[in-house]
Amino acid sequence: TGIASLGDSFLCMTALQSVCLRGLHAVNDDVARALVLASGRSITDLDISYCRSLTSRSLASIAAHCPHLRVLKLSGGAHLADLGIRNLIVSSGSSLTCLHLHGCLLLSDATCMSLVGSCPELQDLVLSGCTDVSDQSLVSIVQALPLQSLAVAGLVEVTSASVTAALAD
Repeated sequence: TGIASLGDSFLCMTALQSVCLRGLHAVNDDVARALVLASGRSITDLDISYCRSLTSRSLASIAAHCPHLRVLKLSGGAHLADLGIRNLIVSSGSSLTCLHLHGCLLLSDATCMSLVGSCPELQDLVLSGCTDVSDQSLVSIVQALPLQSLAVAGLVEVTSASVTAALAD
């Protein structure tokens, strides 16, 4: 099938550094695993945004096989489990400079706080549409990380007071 051949195609691509699979609904956990087993050590930039067939199994594979990941885009991961995202951040966060989580609806404050301790190099963060992010998380992130770009549209739990406090530092 098309999915099997997509996964098989990655087996010969052992030096990929940048991979964009954005919006490919055929990308599932098996395809993601084949990709990271073949090229994980060389991948520094991975965009699997809006790949709706991925689960926390894919995130675990990425965490285990992509030690040099600098850019990770998981936007549209409304179905991705919070714990899976958190485990990936804790495992791979030390090298991340860019993390896009737009629309990851299950993202919790605990996972946001893990960014503070696990992603010291993070410069570009997208949390737009992550509806459970709180004032406390946003302020902690902004105060602790060397962010150059931050997108937080649609954070319904965030008040103007926290935005003001975050921007004051």
